[in-house]
Amino acid sequence: MKLVPKKLNAFLEENGIQKMWFAKKINISANLFYQVLGGYAILPMKCWEKTIDLTGGLISASDLMHDKYEDSEFIQILPAKNHYDFHGRIKGSQ
Repeated sequence: MKLVPKKLNAFLEENGIQKMWFAKKINISANLFYQVLGGYAILPMKCWEKTIDLTGGLISASDLMHDKYEDSEFIQILPAKNHYDFHGRIKGSQ
């Protein structure tokens, strides 16, 4: 299950932020942003830092990496203490 669409939709709703405004702030098209919110597309990496900033860390680098590699049979993404960091490891390794 993708983490970013769920968290980002909740963030926008709870804070009364318009989706078009947010899309412009992170410099992507409204169409792509709606696809991200629907779970049909992954947020482009060029938008990650600005998204983390605008959400105050609610969306973290760990969340973004999780969604990017969610289907990987080789990589596992683990949370980090800093919103801009993530930890990863090869699945099956100790």
